Amino acid sequence: MLSSGYHITYWVIALVAVAAHHTIRCIIGAAAETFFHTLAFPSLAAALYIIWCGPREKPASLLQNAVHQTTAGFLLISLGSITQHMPPSQDLSDLRYLFHACLAFNAAGTLEAIRQNRRDIDPASVMQLLEGPRTKLARLTCRGCIEHSTACLALLALFRLLMCGIDLALHAIYASDLNCWFIWSESVSHMQHSFGSFVLLTFVIAALVDLAETVKMIYLLSSSLWD
Repeated sequence: MLSSGYHITYWVIALVAVAAHHTIRCIIGAAAETFFHTLAFPSLAAALYIIWCGPREKPASLLQNAVHQTTAGFLLISLGSITQHMPPSQDLSDLRYLFHACLAFNAAGTLEAIRQNRRDIDPASVMQLLEGPRTKLARLTCRGCIEHSTACLALLALFRLLMCGIDLALHAIYASDLNCWFIWSESVSHMQHSFGSFVLLTFVIAALVDLAETVKMIYLLSSSLWD
C-alpha cells in the first residue's frame, strides 16, 4: 500500500472487527455463529456489488455513505464465521483470528478505496509478488529495469522473512510442525472440494504481501529522508 497511515488504520479496524466477533460470540454463545453465517453472505454479496460498480463519478450522499459503512461493518465482523471452513483442518482457534484479521484488512481497504476513489490506499494482491511494489517505472531503460527487478526481489525477500516469522510463531504456540507451507498445500489439495476456502486463503496471503510492500515503502521513504 502506498499510504502507511491507511495501512495502520486498516489493521486497527480489522483487529476491532476480530474483537467484536469474539466478544459477541462469548456473550450470545452458539447462536452467534448462526447469526454471523446468516449475515455473512448478504453482506458479501453487497460488498461484491459495490466492487463491481466501482467508484462513483459523483460524491456519495450521506445516505449512500451510511449504507456503504454499514455494509462494510457487517461484513468485517461476519467474516469471522467464514474462517472456520478454512485450512488447516485441525481445531486451531487462534489461527482463525489471524485469518479473520487478514480478510477484514483486505475488505476494509478495498471498500474504502472504492468509496474515496483512490488507488494509493487499495490493498495489494497476490500478483504483487510477481509485479513488485507499486512504484512507477519511469522509463524502459536498463537502469530502470534493474531498479524495478531489485524492488521485486526486495519485496519477495521481505515476504519470505515475514513467513519465517509466522512459522516460528506457529511452532512456538502449537509446538508442532505446522507452518505456512503446510496450510497452503492442504488448501490446494482440498481445492476441488472447497474452492472458496482456497480463494479466501489468497486474500489472507495478499494482506501479508501488503504488509511487506508497506514496510518496503516506509524503508525507502526513511532512507530518502536521511540522504
